[in-house]
Amino acid sequence: MATIKIRKYSNSVYVIYSHGNNKFKLFTGAKVDDKYWANNSLKKHCPDYDLLKSQIDAVQNQVLYASISIRQKGIDPMPDLVRNECRLRSASVLENADMESTWVKYRKYLDQLVCRESTQKRVRITYNVMTYFCKWSGYTFDASTFNNMIFNQLIQYMIKDQKLADATVLKHVKTLKTFLKNAYPDMDWSWMKYSMLNAEAEVLALT
Repeated sequence: MATIKIRKYSNSVYVIYSHGNNKFKLFTGAKVDDKYWANNSLKKHCPDYDLLKSQIDAVQNQVLYASISIRQKGIDPMPDLVRNECRLRSASVLENADMESTWVKYRKYLDQLVCRESTQKRVRITYNVMTYFCKWSGYTFDASTFNNMIFNQLIQYMIKDQKLADATVLKHVKTLKTFLKNAYPDMDWSWMKYSMLNAEAEVLALT
């Protein structure tokens, strides 16, 4: 019998799919400290609980739907087949990027997000910041071209042009990163980090 479980290793949260004597794990993109984790699930008081829970659930559903898809073909959903189906589904999302822009995905993500009003408000504000940044810079947002250089331009835009506080910039970065991990789980977003001290140094160096 196939099972799908949530497990955490060294603060990284994975979805574990097991069937027979074989299994595989898929990283959810969520990182959680031990103090916010109990009985293989997030604690309610975990920072960004709603966003992290949505992110973990999305990957869990990805594995579930992949398993169902294999089973509907009349094939035993062995872990290697389910893992390949997950990869195919992720690749399909990236191939259809032109048909559904990142911001369409973001709006759908917001519509489907079940969380507190304060969290929804923060997600909406981050959306507004990003759309304004794209208009200001002339950059058309694309997950495949969003790199560290563009990310640093975004940081400078928020700090110097919008005069946002460090804590606010950090929240926007975390919200955007959570969305991107959710929308493009097979892409590496670990490089998206904001250091308030580094940002201050860059601003001083540019003035």
